[in-house]
Amino acid sequence: MFLNGSDEVKVEWIRTFATDEACLPPDRDWIRIKSVNKEGLQQIEFMLGTLSIESWITGPNCDKTWYLNIRKEKELLTFTKSKCRK
Repeated sequence: MFLNGSDEVKVEWIRTFATDEACLPPDRDWIRIKSVNKEGLQQIEFMLGTLSIESWITGPNCDKTWYLNIRKEKELLTFTKSKCRK
């Protein structure tokens, strides 16, 4: 449903999800979302691509999770969120 929605719907969905799930690594210039649901992260990565926002998935991590990394640019420059734990 939201995967093929308007750009406004995609942005709002991603913003809402990231508000709860994202963090800002203190030593990097990107937003990071950690999840065990790789397919869900791939869907978000697809939506970001349709918005011309660079992102990539890394993992699996030692705890069987994945990271979606989102380059901070454009409207994401003002994204504020708690810092990730080291």
